[in-house]
Amino acid sequence: MEGFWSHYILCLTMFLTLFHKLSHSQQEYLNQTALNCSSSPGISKGYLCDTGHLRSCNSIVTFRSRTQYNTAIEIAYLLGSEASKIAALNNLSSLVDKIPINKLIMVPVSCQCSGNIFQHSTPYTVVNGTYYFKIATETCQNLTTCQALIAQNYYDPINIPVGAVLIVPVRCACPSQNQTASGVVSLLTYTVEIGDTAVSIGKMFGVSEQRILEANMLSQDKKIYDHTPILVPLKMESCSTYPEMFFCNCSNGQLGNGTTGLTCILDDHGKKIPAKLVALLGVGIGFALLCLSLTGYKVYQWFNKRRIKIRKGGFFKQNGGLLLQEKVTYSGSQEKVLRIFTTAQHFVSTNQLSKF
Repeated sequence: MEGFWSHYILCLTMFLTLFHKLSHSQQEYLNQTALNCSSSPGISKGYLCDTGHLRSCNSIVTFRSRTQYNTAIEIAYLLGSEASKIAALNNLSSLVDKIPINKLIMVPVSCQCSGNIFQHSTPYTVVNGTYYFKIATETCQNLTTCQALIAQNYYDPINIPVGAVLIVPVRCACPSQNQTASGVVSLLTYTVEIGDTAVSIGKMFGVSEQRILEANMLSQDKKIYDHTPILVPLKMESCSTYPEMFFCNCSNGQLGNGTTGLTCILDDHGKKIPAKLVALLGVGIGFALLCLSLTGYKVYQWFNKRRIKIRKGGFFKQNGGLLLQEKVTYSGSQEKVLRIFTTAQHFVSTNQLSKF
């Protein structure tokens, strides 16, 4: 019995250790299994969510312009991004200008944890002769996989009806706890091209070879395969060495803040508004609104009194200069009606009442 409990405790400890490791580790390189379109359950559908850390983030994927997708609008439509952000991130002058074929384009996406897999979902309408493998490898340039498409949709992998709308899970990932602690602000999903190495990819994005290997849990002797995704950790500190990187400069000459999706903020040399000034502005605005409300109420009262005065004056004129008219009925065999009138100049006494 003691042996059973010791075995149980050992297994439980190993299980908890596995989850602890998952919450702090980087993502494992998926190699060529991502190109497999079989129904094997052992093939990964994407990057695992980091337990207890980021469940969503703004991420970036790379896409090489093709004949059908060579404008910011077309690429945005395919990958579910925003054309204006694509244009700004890649210094494109227009949303509809043609981009040179095979030019590497950075595409910002919103990365969410769906189940236990990170992904960015976007719709895709099927055209003639399209099947999962072609969508994954050609249309989306390996930013998704057959396995992920099969899991998200219910059509036969090789017999999808024309006009069907599929959900395409674009592969992305958020920084792990270790990466965030080390200054990584965003993970870029790059599709490996022929001849690429960890060194050449690092030079492309201002990242060291070691950081890329660590981000993908790779060793230096591990082979990187063509047409497979690899994660590139982006750090703002790289901008001091590689200021020409796309995530370092914005159109207004300000730095990018990766924690909010590489949006623009003032750098340390720019002018910042002091916190005290912000607080004073808030108090001042609140006081101004209060004064405005009180002033509006007083104006309303004044107009209301004026309206009543005008109405009384109108009634006064209608009654021939008389303000008050009242009927009084006496009890008895004969009904007698009295009228009491008050003029603007004097009060009429009771012995001047008229009988009817």
